[in-house]
Amino acid sequence: MRALILTLLCCIWLALPVYAKVDGEPAQPMPELELLTEDYAPYNYRDAGELKGFSVELVEELLTMTGSAQRRDDIQVLPWARAYQLGLLRPNTLLFTLTYTEQREPLFRWIGPLIPTKVVVIAKRSMDLRARSVEDLRGLVIGTVAEDVGEQLLLEKGFAVRNLVSEASPQEMMKQFKRNRYNAVAYSDISAYWYLRDMGEDLQDYQVMLVLQESHQYFGLSRQTPQYVETRLQQALDELQQSDRYQQLLGEYPAIQHAVAAQQ
Repeated sequence: MRALILTLLCCIWLALPVYAKVDGEPAQPMPELELLTEDYAPYNYRDAGELKGFSVELVEELLTMTGSAQRRDDIQVLPWARAYQLGLLRPNTLLFTLTYTEQREPLFRWIGPLIPTKVVVIAKRSMDLRARSVEDLRGLVIGTVAEDVGEQLLLEKGFAVRNLVSEASPQEMMKQFKRNRYNAVAYSDISAYWYLRDMGEDLQDYQVMLVLQESHQYFGLSRQTPQYVETRLQQALDELQQSDRYQQLLGEYPAIQHAVAAQQ
């Protein structure tokens, strides 16, 4: 009997690491995350009050794959400047969609890459503006979204803050751009053209003056979030990106699908 008990205990002991660890990480339940986003079409945006977008779909898939009970209704849509600050300060916070830069790299845990992106300066073709560097933009008034990567890159490259008009949302930025409040905007190329098209603008009337940076979009976890959460989300994303479901999602967003295909 004693030998049988010892044998059973050994079996239980040997089984514990399989339950307790997966690829060396603790088998802890996923914490409830603060899910923060902004209006940034076609990645994340509201349409008649409904939250949509490629990144929204991905987040929902990753939550399911990692065993979280959270869903789309748990995502908060905030002005980007507010969401960005909360993503820096609060533990267990997932911020999206976030463009990678070297300056931002130490500020977040990065889940991705998701989609290739270009941060560009766009002007109306009728203005006939040319630029080879940020230095050539001197004297122009440029619209941005507060704390957006376009604004941050311009400032990092020495553009005068007094010549920036910082808006709370891309909708307001593009509305004012259409009204000629400023000479150009600095934003993601995919998103900028999405909003211009949504306003009924002819995209042939606009042109990219300057590419500030080529990068990728990511999900950003606050640095105070446990390492195992990053690992699980990244593993789930890697698995999702190899699936038919991922290809189906890409097909629902042609501009994003084109950006991915162009990189391959």
